[in-house]
Amino acid sequence: MKSLVKTIAAWVILSLVSGCGSNSENADIGDVTSLTTLAFVHVDPEVQAFLTRKQTEVKRKPTDAKLLGEFGMALEMNGYPDSALRAYQLAANLDPNAPEWPYYESMVLAAKGSYERAIAAMDRSIASDADYGPAWIWKGRFHFELNELGEAEAAFDQAADNGFLITAEVGKAQIMIRQEDYQAALDSLLPMQSGIDHAHIDRLIATAETKLGLPLSKKREEIDETGGEIGFPDPRSFTKRSFEVSISAALTAFQRLLSMSERREDAFNLIDDLYDKHPHIERVAIAKAQSLSERKEYDHLRMMLRDAMERWPNQAAFVVGLAELEIAEGNTREALKTLRQVVSRNDSYQWAFLQMGIAHGHLGEFDQAIASLKRANVLREGVQPHYYLGHAYAEKREWDSAFCHMRRAEQLDADFMDVRDHAQALAAMSNVSEDEEAREATCAEVLSS
Repeated sequence: MKSLVKTIAAWVILSLVSGCGSNSENADIGDVTSLTTLAFVHVDPEVQAFLTRKQTEVKRKPTDAKLLGEFGMALEMNGYPDSALRAYQLAANLDPNAPEWPYYESMVLAAKGSYERAIAAMDRSIASDADYGPAWIWKGRFHFELNELGEAEAAFDQAADNGFLITAEVGKAQIMIRQEDYQAALDSLLPMQSGIDHAHIDRLIATAETKLGLPLSKKREEIDETGGEIGFPDPRSFTKRSFEVSISAALTAFQRLLSMSERREDAFNLIDDLYDKHPHIERVAIAKAQSLSERKEYDHLRMMLRDAMERWPNQAAFVVGLAELEIAEGNTREALKTLRQVVSRNDSYQWAFLQMGIAHGHLGEFDQAIASLKRANVLREGVQPHYYLGHAYAEKREWDSAFCHMRRAEQLDADFMDVRDHAQALAAMSNVSEDEEAREATCAEVLSS
């Protein structure tokens, strides 16, 4: 099943495209009427269609705070921050107890450098939900920008009380440095450095050490001077990102979060929101399929893949994904039928030939497996074709070929599955010389055949 995840992940990465730029506009936009009459020009057609659809929803229900707020998120994430600001304000007026609309308003204002207004909006959000830790982090950072250090420290203390201890402690260390209390900052930061590898912490430590005349705990050239502040999970911001139609950034965020074991749930939430809003976008569907595979929700995945195959009949990734699912569940003959259909339409689809080879191997059809795996390897050499060729040749007791392919797989990726152990075992069973030069010559001949 790991190969299913890798298949879909590879297609997600390949499907990322460039996003859209920001759009200038008049900040004085009036009431909801001015939002519902906005014209979206000089933008990507996909963005235009999405914004127009969200705008139409607001036209139909102009007093629905949720629709207005969602329209605000769509506007902000697709290049209309001033209109988004007004949408958030209108949504907050309609539903003053909802914490998210003043929260988003605060973020837009801060991005404009209006920190006093950003703090006022964040205070309204906190009044509705004082337990949301990220709100206190942002409030602390905004006060810090205004050099209101006492207020910043108090906000960071509240963030720590709500589960954001590390981020809060880093914020307080920044305050210490600004107050020229370098030793206190160092005492706070050094214990973190051993457990958290982050350039922001490294930079703060280097600043304190330099001011104290101490040798740097990390060499200056080892410190990334370009990265941002230490991050923290912020579900509201992740939700907002799902409204970005130029979705490269959203999909990139999904892959980044998915690679972090402690943030996988955030990744799943992000892609669920994105897919709910954009099920018609192919690359979002591919990412959703990957998410379902990662979560082992195979029944849901099968239904989604079948639906996707009808919607995008020329997208082989969905077909092969379904075939891999069939293989994993023992329906190998059905999977082979599906894969043959794929390669009949596209005889250069490497992953389909790879899966055909694996399927034939499961059925004990090793000659067919070898033929398919060799074709996959010709199309694009990789660790997996060599690994499974090693297994197929081993089943046929062709030990030299088995060893050479497994050895090549180990050379390409020594950490792939149990390739190192298999290579060592096959070396003992083959007749390939232990002399490295002779071994190279033998394996070169085997691999070229």
